[in-house]
Amino acid sequence: APKEVKLGETFDVTCVLKNPLPVILNRAKFVVEGAGLGVPHKVALGGPVATAQEARIVVKMTAAKAGQRTIGVKFYSEELNDVDGFLVIDVTGGDGA
Repeated sequence: APKEVKLGETFDVTCVLKNPLPVILNRAKFVVEGAGLGVPHKVALGGPVATAQEARIVVKMTAAKAGQRTIGVKFYSEELNDVDGFLVIDVTGGDGA
């Protein structure tokens, strides 16, 4: 994701997780959300994630409110849960910036 976007702009957020376990990850999904950045995205992966393989998705978000916004990403699978990542972006324009 970019570090700065304009109010009302749609942008891509790429989420990547490399499987650190010596087992295959099954029923894996990402949940991507952020206050003032549209609706949460729940994306299930199309298949299992092998050891040392990357799970990767790209979602589109829209900057609906100005100011600093935090994008939160969670990864879940049957074998690995509660993996969190965060990124702060600046949304410029409007009254908040």
